Amino acid sequence: MEIELLTDAPALVVYTGDYLDSQTKLYNGSCSSPRIAFALEAQEMATLQKTKKTTPNHPFHRTILFRFSLPS
Repeated sequence: MEIELLTDAPALVVYTGDYLDSQTKLYNGSCSSPRIAFALEAQEMATLQKTKKTTPNHPFHRTILFRFSLPS
């Protein structure tokens, strides 16, 4: 499986480990094992960016697009 991530967020945090147990079925019919998964989280970089206030006239907007596909 391939994952494509498109975002306008300035940072991407990757978390790994202990997200699945040994009973979770995978797409190919096999079972997962502990520490097999990962998570991607698009984030701000508050310490390096100028803070912007969210108001009714200027709402917060973030684009995060995950595209999943099987290799040909």
